[in-house]
Amino acid sequence: MKQLIPPQNHEAEMSVIGAALLSSRSVLEVCQLLTEEDFYSPANGLIFRAIKALKESGSTIDLVTVKSWLAARPGTVVGCLTLLEQAGDVPYLVECAEAVPSAANAAYYSGIVRQNAMRRQLIESGRDMVVSAHDMDVPEVELVSRAGSMLREIAGRESGKSSVNLRDIAIDGSEQDGVPTGLELIDKAVTCGGLPKGQMTIIAGKQKHGKTPLLSQIAWNAASQLGLSVVYALFSDLTPAQFKLRLVKLECGWGVRPDSAKERAFYEAGLAAVDDAFVNMVVYDGMTSRAASQIEGFRMWLEGHMIDNPVDLVCVDYAQVIQTSKTIKGGGPYERMVQVGDEMNLLARSNKATAFAVGSQITEDGRGGTKARYGAEWEQHCGLMIEIDRKIDEKPEAPNTMVPCELVIKYSRFGESGTTEAWWDSKHLRFLSDGHPDTQGFIWGRG
Repeated sequence: MKQLIPPQNHEAEMSVIGAALLSSRSVLEVCQLLTEEDFYSPANGLIFRAIKALKESGSTIDLVTVKSWLAARPGTVVGCLTLLEQAGDVPYLVECAEAVPSAANAAYYSGIVRQNAMRRQLIESGRDMVVSAHDMDVPEVELVSRAGSMLREIAGRESGKSSVNLRDIAIDGSEQDGVPTGLELIDKAVTCGGLPKGQMTIIAGKQKHGKTPLLSQIAWNAASQLGLSVVYALFSDLTPAQFKLRLVKLECGWGVRPDSAKERAFYEAGLAAVDDAFVNMVVYDGMTSRAASQIEGFRMWLEGHMIDNPVDLVCVDYAQVIQTSKTIKGGGPYERMVQVGDEMNLLARSNKATAFAVGSQITEDGRGGTKARYGAEWEQHCGLMIEIDRKIDEKPEAPNTMVPCELVIKYSRFGESGTTEAWWDSKHLRFLSDGHPDTQGFIWGRG
């Protein structure tokens, strides 16, 4: 029988250690979330012990102080004179410091370490229960009681990570910053200056009102103008190639290769601008398989991607069609979206350095009003909700025109709600703060 390796993630453990060695804020986060026993690697556990001891003594934490702490204590393994030798010595400390992709994601790396530790605890408890169940002298009632106690103990340890002493909470200003949308009317209306990090932003609207254009516009602004790392998740019928053409249209006003030489020149310039922009944007195609279309599959992919690639902004398009692998009581689309919303909220909350923008549809309710296809619970989770109203039901738009529209901040934890007047540029498929493209500060509008 094949020997199974206990759940563990050495890269995440090294990233936790590296983040703590590089950032005092990270020290507070990882010490709140983890214990020495959560590390599968004994070396990583020893280094974490040193970090925690230095923190509790009020000492500075860096490569030098951690090395000194470990070197001053005798080893507990034969052949190792000190804990420093036992932990891999100075080269391993340096390797950990160099391995962490971003110290800002310390809480995320800690979550991976904690999840694996919890699974190992469950495995160990299961083994104990198997042994106990084979002991015919132990009554069944006591077996059930033992099993419940073991599970409650593990659950108690997990929930215990959810609290922190007030004096240990670090404020460095980053938690007050958002990811700018590039639309002044929105960025000035919220105190975080854009989409809040660690929370969902819902981009809502009726069919064809511009949810995908607004999401792609925000994503492209973050990547091309701000130099941020972006993941754009497609759960719509758009292919990655069609999404790229949307970005070309943002640049030049043409999403297909035109016939005339002048227009073709604009198109070629727009395509070159997208290809040549040194942007860090990854497109996730949720339509390639059943697993990819499920929130659990997307979450697994994103968590794996973020281990080596810190992400500033995640945009999720057509959230109302995302599936789930779980069996849902009731089985209807509303119940499914509640489950998807819960998973999305957990994903956002566990990545405090990342903003999450989620586009989803609202439809007519048959009584002159509208209803959300994303589930009312989503609104309780989100930090910001923007609803698009282009008034196209009242007056159809002509192509290649600039027409007034409304972007409604329906809910905000970062300022007042209200309606903002904007402009819809149907040639470039974008929203503007006013009707003059040259005042936007974007690289778009070359056409």
